[in-house]
Amino acid sequence: MKKSASPQTLVESYPLALSNSDKMRGWKRSLTLYCRSRSEESGTPISRFRAAIKMRLTKNGFNTNTI
Repeated sequence: MKKSASPQTLVESYPLALSNSDKMRGWKRSLTLYCRSRSEESGTPISRFRAAIKMRLTKNGFNTNTI
C-alpha cells in the first residue's frame, strides 16, 4: 500500500485481504506502516491508531481477533 494509505482504504481493502494470505500479509504491513507514520506525526501511541482501525472493521461485521 502507498504512503497515502488512509483508514478508509485500509477498511475497504480488508475483505479482499481475507481471501488470500499473501494479501493479508501486505494488508497487515500497510496497517503497521500507517500506524507508525501517524504515531510519529502526532506523538500518539501506535496502539491507538491500530485500535481505531479494528473498531471500524468490527463495526462492519468482521472478526478482528487475528489483527
